[in-house]
Amino acid sequence: MKAAILDAPGKLKVTEVADPQINEKEVLVKVDCCGICGSDVKIYTGKWTIPFPRILGHEFAGEVVAIGKEVKGFQTGDRVTVDPNEYCGECEYCLDDKPHFCPNMIDHGILVDGGYAELAKAGEKVVHKLPDNVSLAEGSFSELLSCAVHAIDRTGIRVGDEVAVFGGGPGGQLLHQLAAMAGAGKVILFTRSKEKLDLARKLGATDAIHPDDVKLSDFKFDVVIDAVGSRKVVETALKSIRKMGKLTIFGQAPEGEHASLDLFNLLLDEVTIIPTFINPFTTSQAVKLLGQKRIQVEPLISHSLALDEAQMGFDLHTKKVPGTMKVLLNP
Repeated sequence: MKAAILDAPGKLKVTEVADPQINEKEVLVKVDCCGICGSDVKIYTGKWTIPFPRILGHEFAGEVVAIGKEVKGFQTGDRVTVDPNEYCGECEYCLDDKPHFCPNMIDHGILVDGGYAELAKAGEKVVHKLPDNVSLAEGSFSELLSCAVHAIDRTGIRVGDEVAVFGGGPGGQLLHQLAAMAGAGKVILFTRSKEKLDLARKLGATDAIHPDDVKLSDFKFDVVIDAVGSRKVVETALKSIRKMGKLTIFGQAPEGEHASLDLFNLLLDEVTIIPTFINPFTTSQAVKLLGQKRIQVEPLISHSLALDEAQMGFDLHTKKVPGTMKVLLNP
């Protein structure tokens, strides 16, 4: 099969490799599309260290083309998406309903090969059928959406809360939609990109504002969500939170990133800081939301590229080409 392989940071090639071989409990998927995620870009640029060489790609959907002899829930031809975070189910964290901390986690596209290929395999327990009214392109958003659902669940937004989302990328655009669905009375998205500001307004944000156009400390929110993964955002956000408010950290910062916190005022204001990590038990919720058409994802797709154009896809992100949002690779 053909695959895009990252040999080292910045060294991407598209080449022929052997087809993946499934065991008795795995499913083989013909990949229709796979998104380029912010974490993929961090790996590509060397800001996150993983084992190389690696076929990246953890946001993929496609069609089942083979099943292991012990697989019961699927048949060839099923349209599916994959939760790339495959946990063991037997360690102390899995048994305590905290599978996202599983030390035996198989992270598809990170620790094992992923979806930037014509074929990808996964264990039956992390493969999810897509509703008939959900396209494969929409289905490829299930992983990102499930992570956003986990963040909203962890945050505990109350009816009427005023919420700020910093970051207008795909994660931020999903989070502001989910925050409104969770009952927020006002949701404001902050980003420096005009295209992303316009998109946020189109997708229902109460307002979308360039942060340099206002004095952020004049705002006071019940909840602030960092959808960037930025020291500057965290430090700024803490100045814009009401007493007993919440700061949710969703975006992935580069390895080793540190922020300066005013511990005295953090104490006085009783601000809660809520980090959120991947998607424990939320993929099914994400697939349901896609089927219910309550979350809009298709407007987030800015580019659909052939697998041979994988380098172009990463260049769009690293060169910050205006208008770049979600880039899909279509093997």
